[in-house]
Amino acid sequence: MFLSSLELYHFRNYVQERLIFSQAGVLIRGGNGQGKSNLLEAIYFLSVGKSGRGATDSDVVSYEAQTFGVRGEISGEVDAFSIFVEYDALRGKRICVDGQALSRVSSLIGRFHSVLFSPEDVDLVLRFPVGRRRILDGLLAQESRGYLVDLLRYRRILSQRNSLLKRITRAGVQTDRLLRPWDEELATCGARIIRKRMAVIKELEPGLVRFYRDLTSGDEETSLFYESTTCSEGASNEGSPLRLNPTADRFVEALMQKRTEEIRMGHTLSGPHRDDVRICVNDRDLQKFGSQGQLKSVLLAWKLAEAAFLRQASGHWPVLLLDDVFSELDRRRCLVLLDRLSDFGQVFLTAAREEDLPLSEMGFDEVVIEHGKCIGATNARSSAAVGNAFS
Repeated sequence: MFLSSLELYHFRNYVQERLIFSQAGVLIRGGNGQGKSNLLEAIYFLSVGKSGRGATDSDVVSYEAQTFGVRGEISGEVDAFSIFVEYDALRGKRICVDGQALSRVSSLIGRFHSVLFSPEDVDLVLRFPVGRRRILDGLLAQESRGYLVDLLRYRRILSQRNSLLKRITRAGVQTDRLLRPWDEELATCGARIIRKRMAVIKELEPGLVRFYRDLTSGDEETSLFYESTTCSEGASNEGSPLRLNPTADRFVEALMQKRTEEIRMGHTLSGPHRDDVRICVNDRDLQKFGSQGQLKSVLLAWKLAEAAFLRQASGHWPVLLLDDVFSELDRRRCLVLLDRLSDFGQVFLTAAREEDLPLSEMGFDEVVIEHGKCIGATNARSSAAVGNAFS
């Protein structure tokens, strides 16, 4: 499965642009602030219906415009389809697949897989638990519709339970009668989320270890540990750790143990929203002791492992979006990365300058971006004649 064409209308600094891609890799070049990252952001919109950079829809609209549109044509071995995402300041968001409007944004997720590496995520993801939970949830949402349903339901229940806790806190009343039904609802849904997360950590770790070892010439080893607030101890992937099998009963017990503290603080203290994915390099916690180079290499290895996981789960490669991936990597690591990318599907790379790397020899097409316009391309074709594609 690959992206054969992309059309943009008032998206970030793109007023109107159309690009046609082959199945080969694509190198996107241009100076800083010209729109390279915006192009990858637009492609990611086709997978999840929102920005992968944490921006709101209104932030994505071009200056002084009221609406934006992104359309992609997806080609596969047996079928092809189109995805259209449009946002209007007055009417909100509309998403269509092959011209058929979807009833909700979440219905888009899982139809077109992509994996995004952004340098902005290096610190945000690996330095903070919320970032690590976010990339894990994003991966699982693309892989499993059931997980996405559970995750959305869990968030709704959590919000309602927290509202109830706040009311109890203000009233100064401690009672199980009101909280117990919400405990059971939260635990039933949350236990499934934790089990799925633990399972995918077990599947991801070998790929992460392998890709990180390649990038560091085998000088460093990395490992993953899932730490659950509803288990008596964290879960990892070596030896006995993954013997733990979180259940709804155990989840309820954890909530009961912190009942007094929750009522005092007014929010839920246990559950997957408080769990963590701990990453270690040479048995040292990356969050506390990792250098910037280690952080970037680990996140890059994680994203490659994500792509391999989605390939195994779905039967086809996701589109791999690597933003500014060469910066801070020495030439040896760049060459190792390129060698590994030859095993993947369609890859989009951005670079601010002419890289002294054998990209053309590897069959990468080249697109040059300047001020939100394609000013040059090899093999990939560009056209501003979008016509009424967004009508």
